[in-house]
Amino acid sequence: PLSPQAYEDIVSYVEPRLERAVGDVSAGITLAFKSNTFFLANHGDELPPPSDDRRRASFVTVPGIEDHARLIEGSWPNLALPVVGDELLKIDAVIPANIAETFGLRTGDVFVLAPFWEAAHERVQARVSGVYERNDPGELYWRVFDDALGFGDTSFQFATFVIPQASMLEALGGYFPKIGSEYGWLVDFENDRIHASGSEGVQASLEAIEGEFRAELDGYRLTSELGNVLSRFDTRLFFNKIPMFVVLVLIVLVVLYYVGTIGGLLVDAQREEIALLRSNQVPPNTLSPWRYC
Repeated sequence: PLSPQAYEDIVSYVEPRLERAVGDVSAGITLAFKSNTFFLANHGDELPPPSDDRRRASFVTVPGIEDHARLIEGSWPNLALPVVGDELLKIDAVIPANIAETFGLRTGDVFVLAPFWEAAHERVQARVSGVYERNDPGELYWRVFDDALGFGDTSFQFATFVIPQASMLEALGGYFPKIGSEYGWLVDFENDRIHASGSEGVQASLEAIEGEFRAELDGYRLTSELGNVLSRFDTRLFFNKIPMFVVLVLIVLVVLYYVGTIGGLLVDAQREEIALLRSNQVPPNTLSPWRYC
């Protein structure tokens, strides 16, 4: 559910476990979350929209976005206050420049959104307070937006309204009590912190946390190449050890051969002394006279 309590529950469950499992090899962990999908429903629009209408909308919260994006026009959104009764909820939001171009939006424009689930309120109003552009589109930070939240791989045209956390949890969550949410975490692995001696430990931590999350979290999925990379590394390391093992076996065999050879030479050199010692031994069945004294 999209509520302050649900937010605290899932964040307090996930982040300590992530930190414990991969904190030593990560440069940072980024969180983002989004609301359920809404239909675009301006006044008089058909609900639900026609099947060929691929436009959808969703509210998104990405902490720290101000440090990774710049405003082209307008301003960052103000906090939305919770409403009571039948009053229409109005939320300020910023949208990406490409979305603004696709949907023909500018600062000050208003979108009316309708939930796809049964709700007491049939509309929520989103006002564009600003249009932003990414400082570096290829920056790893944006993968939590594109990949973890699923906006980077979909056949729908999403109008992503980025709003403050308080607007999301308190205003929107209180307005739609049955609204759901999806959370995504991006773990930025630091390659220099992953060493050969610890590769198996990192892989075991990933497998353990994946099993735990899959059992406890609904709709959980993990997307990472690190496990495959470490598996390939361990395989190559194993095969790289084989030539060294063969060389070691050959060295041991050579050492044993020389030890045996030297031992044989020493025996041959001392053969006469050994024969003399044997000739002076008392026969085993001979009784010594002193035993009867």
